[in-house]
Amino acid sequence: MASGLEDVRKRLKLTCEEEEIAVFEDEIPAEKIAEIKLCLWGKLLTNKQFNARAIKSILQNIWKPEKGIVSFDGAILLLKDIDGTEQLSEVKFETARFWVKAYDVSAMQQTYAFACFLTSKVRSFVSCKEATMYGVDKSLCFTVDIDISKPLKRGQKVMVGGKPMLVDFRYVKLPNFCYLCGMLGHVTKGCGYYNLDVLEYEYQYGNWLRASPLKS
Repeated sequence: MASGLEDVRKRLKLTCEEEEIAVFEDEIPAEKIAEIKLCLWGKLLTNKQFNARAIKSILQNIWKPEKGIVSFDGAILLLKDIDGTEQLSEVKFETARFWVKAYDVSAMQQTYAFACFLTSKVRSFVSCKEATMYGVDKSLCFTVDIDISKPLKRGQKVMVGGKPMLVDFRYVKLPNFCYLCGMLGHVTKGCGYYNLDVLEYEYQYGNWLRASPLKS
């Protein structure tokens, strides 16, 4: 809906009367300011039709932001703080936060510093699971804000102590995504690159990018 409105606006030629700037000056009530501080602006990352009322009803029952990402019908719900001064069409959703598990990390590199280094190659580092900082684990777990305008990163080649290695990435609570292009927001059959001649073995992405839940 929002993107459709933006397309319409780009084609519009405003009249002189519409172009005239009308100035509104008024003091914002304190209760309105307090109300905005409690608000989040959301976007469901999907190209399918969905029932907004159903989402609202579900969120009222399961809203637990400390548990991680929220999804609906396989699509991730993106949320962002607003200060109330911006037009809602100006709110841009650029990242989604995930717990990522990095596999095949050498024991000596299972450190907070290496987690920060890896996430700088994905997008923005948020935090690291402290349990993995003691001893050796199968994976190094960290939270990262990933760029939703780019395909999911399947791993990263790194050089450590003069030795090259490939670290594999897996994502906890990964919603629906495209096995063909690796993008969030649509599935394979909804991809612009999809055609019936594409064989499964040609897919460069798949269900193997989903990681098991974190241990509490």
